[in-house]
Amino acid sequence: MRFNCVYNFQRAFYEDPKFIEEWFRLVSNIQAKYGIQDCDFYNFDETSFIMGIICLGMIVTSTERNSRSKTIQSGNREWATAIIYSNKESETIPPFLVVQGQTHLSNWYTETNFPAD
Repeated sequence: MRFNCVYNFQRAFYEDPKFIEEWFRLVSNIQAKYGIQDCDFYNFDETSFIMGIICLGMIVTSTERNSRSKTIQSGNREWATAIIYSNKESETIPPFLVVQGQTHLSNWYTETNFPAD
């Protein structure tokens, strides 16, 4: 059995503690130079998913295949994207969801119970 995830060797190269320490030192120097406060550091994360699919797919292939294996999904599924963010002090902002739409419904964001700030 084979999962449909490809190992990213370039990303693994930069997981070396030496590179990570160097990057954090650079960020710390910039923070001190420009007087940036901890609460002004935000981390954004984006993930996409297929509506109606609740588990990862697996691919079963032969060891004698001639081409790259493919994941097949039904064509009638819609994709959605979630953008989630928080700052360095663990304060979060409500997630931002991007879905396909046919009309613009401004009352989704003008008539809401979310706080104004």
